Amino acid sequence: MEEKFDFLKGLDNFEKVWQRVIGEKSASQPEPEEKPRPRNKSSDIEKLQHFMDGECGAVATYSELARKCRGWTRETLMNTLVDERTHLKKLQLEYFLLTGDSYAAPKVRPNVSGILSSLRLAYLDERKANKEYTEAAKETENQDLAELFREIADDEAKHGEKLRCMIEQSLSE
Repeated sequence: MEEKFDFLKGLDNFEKVWQRVIGEKSASQPEPEEKPRPRNKSSDIEKLQHFMDGECGAVATYSELARKCRGWTRETLMNTLVDERTHLKKLQLEYFLLTGDSYAAPKVRPNVSGILSSLRLAYLDERKANKEYTEAAKETENQDLAELFREIADDEAKHGEKLRCMIEQSLSE
């Protein structure tokens, strides 16, 4: 008789188990909680793509400028080039974490004619990048991205100041 009792006790749970097996929701089962998804994930992805393209352009420009310069200017441009490559790698990492895909930004051919005019354009690009990264940090709900965007914005501001010094030094020679 004890065996019957255990068997019947097992049947008490049968309906709940069967509902899970066939995939129907039971009125007594609570809905599984869905994790909220960021509202602007696609916007974050588009921004990452835009920023990666920009960093590729900066890498190409600084590489070409450094090749044409000497001394302190070349060293400063090479340091900036390293920073820009680091930015690109960090952005690619975040892109991969968000999408599961790798993003290879297009190869960019730098338009470096005169050194001074190219330094001026690079300076303007750095200021624009600083502003865009700062805005993107405020707009995203992804805290990791916001932190990265603020970090890169600070670096872009520093690059702008270095370029400004290079231009000032070139004009005073």
